[in-house]
Amino acid sequence: MNGTSRGNGSYAGTATFEPTAAVPEAGTWAIMLFGIGGIGASMRVRRRQAKIAFA
Repeated sequence: MNGTSRGNGSYAGTATFEPTAAVPEAGTWAIMLFGIGGIGASMRVRRRQAKIAFA
């Protein structure tokens, strides 16, 4: 960054940012898929166990 501060929250100059590509690691994908599978399995088990009783 190059520039000068003129007070009162103003800034005159240039700021450059270089974006970096964020690539998740393989372990992150594995944990995410395991979690989604666990949620799906728990929903499926709950649906089987639900019994309706009429009075």
